[in-house]
Amino acid sequence: MTPDQVYFQRLGLDGITLTVSGLAENAADYQSILAEAGLFNELVAPSAFTRDDRAGRERFTLSMRLMAGLSE
Repeated sequence: MTPDQVYFQRLGLDGITLTVSGLAENAADYQSILAEAGLFNELVAPSAFTRDDRAGRERFTLSMRLMAGLSE
C-alpha cells in the first residue's frame, strides 16, 4: 500500500496503535491512500507536514489504530 516515493524512517507499534514517520513526495496524498484503504481507524497527523528541502520531500508522522481483526 505504500508507494515507491514514500520512505519510512521510523515505525512503532504500541498495542493496536501504529505510528509511522518518514518522507514522501506528497504526505497528504499518502495519508489519503491510507484513509481510503479502510484498514485503519483514527488516522491522524499529530504534527504538520514539513518540507525537507535537502531531501526534496515532505516529512510526515502519521498515527493510526489497526481495525479489529488485523491486530489478532
